[in-house]
Amino acid sequence: MFRGMYTKGMAQFHAMPIGKLIASKECMPPHIQVKKVAGIFLNSTNMEAIALVECQEPVGLVTRAKFLSTLFRSHDLELQSEQLIISIADIEPLIIHESERLGVVISIALERPINNVFDDVIVVDDSDYYQGLVSLKQMVIKLQGYVLASRMLQEKLQDKSTCIEEPEGGFNEMSVFTKSSEIDL
Repeated sequence: MFRGMYTKGMAQFHAMPIGKLIASKECMPPHIQVKKVAGIFLNSTNMEAIALVECQEPVGLVTRAKFLSTLFRSHDLELQSEQLIISIADIEPLIIHESERLGVVISIALERPINNVFDDVIVVDDSDYYQGLVSLKQMVIKLQGYVLASRMLQEKLQDKSTCIEEPEGGFNEMSVFTKSSEIDL
């Protein structure tokens, strides 16, 4: 299950479920003040996004880039810092079920408006409970790994098929015997 744009008939990649790629479980309630979130982002330089979760269900997403941009564009930083984080969060983030396949999730993520393409994806379970976040960067790196492995396997199989040499005079029903079969018994 996911919320967002989806096109039926989209190519299905045979890859791992998106839930296996969860790298962050960062979340907070939506009623936290903006100034506390600012402190979290400024003190945790590796954190790129935080899910807003209420009663175990995701209700929004805050990304570092959008948050800092909004905060520093504000004419009244003092007033803005007292607001609740939900007031400036994305309240319609891409939410995907943990069993959805990687290729499908990438396709859906790339169909979002350009200013949301690089936002993390929120992953939920069967009960729509928050499980974690996955970044587009993580998904693309994983997909590249699958593509590379697939190409390497195809090359290896092609190499093996070209290793079979045709005997002089071509193949016939006796060609399956090796030199060892020519031993007199």
